[in-house]
Formats: sequence, structure tokens, C-alpha cells
Amino acid sequence: MKFRSKITIVITTKDRWLELNATIEALGATGLRDIPLIIMDDGSPHPCPSRITQLPSCCSIYREPLSLGYIAQRNRLARFVTTEYLISLDDDSCFHDASKLEEAVEFCDRHPDVAVLRFRTIDGPVPLPAFEPETPDRGPRNTDTFVGCGYMARVSTFRQLGGFRSWFQAYGEEREYCMRVYNAGLRVVYFPAIVVHHRVSQSGRSSARRAFCVGQNALSTWALNLPQRRLLLGISRSVIGLLYLSVRKPGEMLPTLLGILSGCAQFWVHRKERCPMSKEAFVRWRNSQQWASASGEFAAVSHFATEPGHALRTSKCPE
Repeated sequence: MKFRSKITIVITTKDRWLELNATIEALGATGLRDIPLIIMDDGSPHPCPSRITQLPSCCSIYREPLSLGYIAQRNRLARFVTTEYLISLDDDSCFHDASKLEEAVEFCDRHPDVAVLRFRTIDGPVPLPAFEPETPDRGPRNTDTFVGCGYMARVSTFRQLGGFRSWFQAYGEEREYCMRVYNAGLRVVYFPAIVVHHRVSQSGRSSARRAFCVGQNALSTWALNLPQRRLLLGISRSVIGLLYLSVRKPGEMLPTLLGILSGCAQFWVHRKERCPMSKEAFVRWRNSQQWASASGEFAAVSHFATEPGHALRTSKCPE
């Protein structure tokens, strides 16, 4: 099929070989074994098992001896991709239903202003827990962020915007990227027809570390992107919200507070990267959050439609 020549699957992993092997086997089971697959080993202390290195000819595995973190490695993976789109999976996630993958590619082909497709993600052990299917009236719609364990990105846009902030920690880097996407006059679309099963491996996970990273990245995200008139109020609300939520989770308040303070320090170091969103872009990004609102309302896909031949718009940032 023609669409298969337009996509490459990329996976970043670190010392979770059993999970990675399960994902590779699941890709084969869903009929995607002939699609190019690029794996980046982020400095695993243990060598890659031979059963994983014996991959089909369309697959490649690279090993970085020094761990740079998942975000930096995802940026590196994008440099190796030669197709129009990349599909990023975690080593513990894979497609539950990829039958609509051709439709996803065709959707992006028809809408050149779409920078990212967010797939529907279901967390849970194997076998996949029962979940309610999307109703036909809740098809693709704009969204403000996506989940790193299952999305499709337009490679040219990802490179033009510089990818993820390489100095960010894991958790929340996707929202920061989306704010830059909208500021460039583009959009992110939720595509629920494709379902990704995220097995949520506990290896390498820590609630305290997650709380720290969420606090750090949230502070940096708002400081880098919010319009000047909304900066103080937006950061204040974010800090209050993060601390309120951390109080309700044992052992997370101190890491959250330390993360927020670290985010302030990180932003100061990288303050020259601040590129505030235009008022128009911020409103479009904020309105795209409606699809997940309690009222059930969501932005229609055509809401931000652009004319054919849409060009990437960049904003001039402070030197």
C-alpha cells in the first residue's frame, strides 16, 4: 500500500528489552512488520539481546553509549527519518487497532496545516482492558497536546520547529511543542480511530521523579510561550494548581515544589529562547482544549482550516 512508504516508526528505549521485544512482536501481529522501524537505545547498561538485534532489513537499531534522555533521543531519531511522517511509540506501547493508519496518512495529506496526530491511548496491562469505543460523531478534532507514547508527526514541521526542547525532562514536553505548533499557524488533531495500548511498564518510573519533572516542565512551558499579558497570571495559576494536586498525593508535594523552583532556574538559563505566542495563536490553542472539556464540546476539525498551500508561519523571537 502506498501509505506505508510515507511513514517510519520510531522507538526510544532504555534497558527495557522485554517490553521492547513485546512491542516489536505486537507490530508484527498488527501487520506493520514491513514498515521502517528505527530504535534508539538511550545508553542501556545491559546489551541488547540477540533476539532483538535480529530484525527485518527495514529496521535499524542505534545505541547511544551515554544516556541523553528520551526527549533528546526522540529529536535525534527524527534526523534519521527519510519519510514524510514519523510514528512515535514507547517501548511499552503498541497499536491495538491500526486498521485506520491509511486514513490517518490521507488525513494529513489533505490537511497540510496538521503538524501532529494524537492517537487514542488506553493505559492498562495485557490483555487490554475493556474500553468504550468512540461514537461516529466524535471524529478527528483539534487538541492542545498529545501523548508521547502514541502519535504521528509531520517530519518537516518537527525539524523546522526544532523538535522538543532537548533540555526538558520527560513529562509535559508535548504541550510545549504544541504551543509552538499553534504559534506557527498550524494545529494538532486528535485522531481517535487509531488506538494505542500503553502497557505502562513500571521499570524506571518514580512518582516523585514524575512530580518533579511535571513541575519543572510546566513552569518552563508557560514562561517560554505565554503571551506577555498572560504570563504572570498563567504561571501563578499553574503553580497553585500543581501544589494543590500534589498535596492530595502522598510524597509528591516536595518534589513538585522543587520541580517548580528548578523550572524557574531552567527558564532563566534558557530565557533567550522565549517566543511568546501571539494573542490569536493563544486563543486558538486554548480553544482546542474544548474537546476534553466536561461539557463534552470540542473544536471542529475545520475550525482552524487554512487555505491550500498553507506556509509555516514563524514568529520573531527576542535575540
